[in-house]
Amino acid sequence: MNNRRVLGIIFLFLILISAISLVSAEDRSYSIEHSWIDLTVGSNGLLHVNETFQYSFDGEFSGVYRDITIRDGQNISNIKVTADGAYPVLKQEDQDGKKHLVINLYSDAAHTKKIKDCEVKVTLNYDFSGVVTLYNDTGLLQYNMWGKNWDTGVGGIDLKIHAPLLHTFRFDKIQ
Repeated sequence: MNNRRVLGIIFLFLILISAISLVSAEDRSYSIEHSWIDLTVGSNGLLHVNETFQYSFDGEFSGVYRDITIRDGQNISNIKVTADGAYPVLKQEDQDGKKHLVINLYSDAAHTKKIKDCEVKVTLNYDFSGVVTLYNDTGLLQYNMWGKNWDTGVGGIDLKIHAPLLHTFRFDKIQ
């Protein structure tokens, strides 16, 4: 009977440890504190995009993703990613009219440890063609600053557009 009692205690202990592991594994969240978007319209109509996102991670994460909608006649090229606070690895694919960018973030240069409980600034640079139409005296820019492709809102956005005339806009609390 003592053996049964010991086995029962061990079994209950294993169940308790498993339950704690499951709760702690899902006890995580992230937010996007701020975003800086810098758009430069080239004389040929090419749009150079520089997007920086300030992420705040609570818990362990593999990284982030960014989906950019691409319509007929549009193309994205020369994609580069950097990060302040982590080591990024970019993977990209085209899927369902979107450029799907997966940015794995690591806390070590060997890319073996996921990020945990930290703040990371992720910067994406890319060229976007087919979103600017230039005329003799004006131009048309079609750029979706913040769309439906996000799982969370952003605390604030600073947007700068560099064109023949410089315009700066500031947006607070986009959901």
